[in-house]
Amino acid sequence: MPLLWDDPWAPGLDGGYYVLQVRSWQEGSPLFADRSLVFPLLAALGRLCGDVITGNKVAACLFAGVSAGAGAVSVGRWTGSLAGALVAGLWLGVSPGLLGVSHEFLKNAAGVAVLCLVLAVISGDARLSRGRLGLLLGLLALGLGVHKVTGALAIGVTAVWAAVARAGERVSGARWAAAVAALCGAALTLGVLRPVDLTRVTGGHESGAPRWATLLSGRIPVLQVAEVALTHLAPVLVLGLLWWSAREPLRAVGLAIAALALVCTAPGLPFGWDLTSWRLLLLGGLPVAWMAGLLVSCVPHGQRSMACGVTTALLLATAAGSVRSQEAREPDYTLWAEQITAIQAAVPPSGRIVAHRGLCGFVWYAADRVCENFQPPPPHEGWWRISYGFGPPYFTELEREPVVLLPGYLLLPESDWQQFRSAHLGEFSLLHSERNPSRPRPGFVYGPGGDTPQP
Repeated sequence: MPLLWDDPWAPGLDGGYYVLQVRSWQEGSPLFADRSLVFPLLAALGRLCGDVITGNKVAACLFAGVSAGAGAVSVGRWTGSLAGALVAGLWLGVSPGLLGVSHEFLKNAAGVAVLCLVLAVISGDARLSRGRLGLLLGLLALGLGVHKVTGALAIGVTAVWAAVARAGERVSGARWAAAVAALCGAALTLGVLRPVDLTRVTGGHESGAPRWATLLSGRIPVLQVAEVALTHLAPVLVLGLLWWSAREPLRAVGLAIAALALVCTAPGLPFGWDLTSWRLLLLGGLPVAWMAGLLVSCVPHGQRSMACGVTTALLLATAAGSVRSQEAREPDYTLWAEQITAIQAAVPPSGRIVAHRGLCGFVWYAADRVCENFQPPPPHEGWWRISYGFGPPYFTELEREPVVLLPGYLLLPESDWQQFRSAHLGEFSLLHSERNPSRPRPGFVYGPGGDTPQP
């Protein structure tokens, strides 16, 4: 809540993207090639709340609440422990990674909510009634339509659970395989999954350094690094707890959670902040929450209340730090709102702007100027650049004087920026910084055509 309601602007680095896309859905002409089923809901909430930004914030709270509630129900049904359910639900609510997901990645957050509902359905009795089976298949289809990665994770978790729970029942296994194949086939046929999306999984803008060197570079806070480490340990810990507790009813869901934890470590995938590997690591709070619930349920009955209390106190004590770290990652949109008039005065309505992620989306929806966080292809006429880290003295040789925005930020024609960049490329590391976008837009961003959408 403090992350969402401390100012009137869309929160997070991707907040502007959701504002633009939801507004375009309300107008009946989606701006980006993104047909997630979450957008009709966001459009309806925006109308109900009278404002798209408020509607998106309400949706973020809704998705996080459903995830925490469904996760608690799942762990409670799975372990039979109320203490374990409370710990898992609280972990889902304050997990550093999942807090970031619900804060700004609304499609991902909706997908996490669906995945938690799937786990709630398959927990407990391994034999599904027709009603539960229909609900499960409906949730799996919904998950694919909401978000590709979490939808695929939901199908994978269900497949592992079904294979373990139905071991030896060939007819039942064949039906499950047919149902999963039908869902995947429908997703491919309807365009929910596209071949171009695979480039986000297997390639793209990699960090250029080993994964752990990048994670420990200070880009993310210590609490989030700790959760990533727990995600990597979770497969072994869950399997160890299953063996130690020797409770047969835990096995099917437990192995599915262990498999989910393994996938969330993104084994073998290239690492980059814009790649699927990072999104999977963010989702690592899911299996860690189930692991924590299982751990508490394995504590002797007389000590469960103490274990629950200690874990709860630890999670609540770290929640404030997680909130602060999320706030520190995004631009100060309140300060940038004061620069909108200057940007509109310098850039004509037909002009386009290049700015780093977060700032880019804000400028687009607040200043009504098309903005990219990728380097546009030449020619650069009509493009402007919000640069970072270079003051006016660096541009004295240019004919046009840059517009000074906030400290460290200038607004200048893209052609002037490219001239400056070519002349000093080997001198300043800031020219390679993410705050000065220098790579072309990947094909998976807006769609197969790769065309910049029109406002």
